Amino acid sequence: MALSYNIAIPHFYCLEYIEDNKTMNVEIDFRDPVIYLNDSLINTWNPPNDAIIMNLPLNSLDDMKQFAKHLTGVLYRLGYSENAKTVEAFSYNSFTTSSEYLGELRIVLKELIQSDLPIEAEIIAEVKTAIQAIDRAFGQKAADF
Repeated sequence: MALSYNIAIPHFYCLEYIEDNKTMNVEIDFRDPVIYLNDSLINTWNPPNDAIIMNLPLNSLDDMKQFAKHLTGVLYRLGYSENAKTVEAFSYNSFTTSSEYLGELRIVLKELIQSDLPIEAEIIAEVKTAIQAIDRAFGQKAADF
């Protein structure tokens, strides 16, 4: 059965996301250039609301940037602002080479999973998958976790 959804902006400061019989309303100022969703913005959400996995293919540099952007939002939502700010720099390419970008991103992701933060297992698995994709991009054997 196909998932039905609708995204609407019922008024200037509200985003409404409807998925099957669940509705989430988020109060947002759309004039901001970057919007991070966190629990303080969500007024209502009918469960289940636990979809945090991105499941990107991670085959290209653009995929990695999208992953970093997604992970940044997740970390902000979980309240890990400092970690989110570190990962956020990887949501755009300000590095001189793709090798530099991937190498630095790998270090940051490795530090994240080795930290003492109580991060959900699904997110850790996703980060490990990204590290393995980076290893393959460098022609190395993927890290075995």
